[in-house]
Amino acid sequence: MAEIIRYVDPDASGGGTGVDWTNAYTSLSAWEASEQTNLVSDGNWMHVYCRSSSGTADTAQVEIDGWTTKGEFR
Repeated sequence: MAEIIRYVDPDASGGGTGVDWTNAYTSLSAWEASEQTNLVSDGNWMHVYCRSSSGTADTAQVEIDGWTTKGEFR
């Protein structure tokens, strides 16, 4: 089991990997599309920290899809 921390900042200028603020995903939608996983078998905890360091709004629509969770959490 791992605790996975990712970062989202529309103003990030790095590689878009989400591993730190410099390389943050530039939208929550980009994070969701890149990080889909089976939370049941992997046993991971996903934490996503969001900010807008220079005031740019994240206006992308987010649809959580493609993740596997336990039935009681649907």
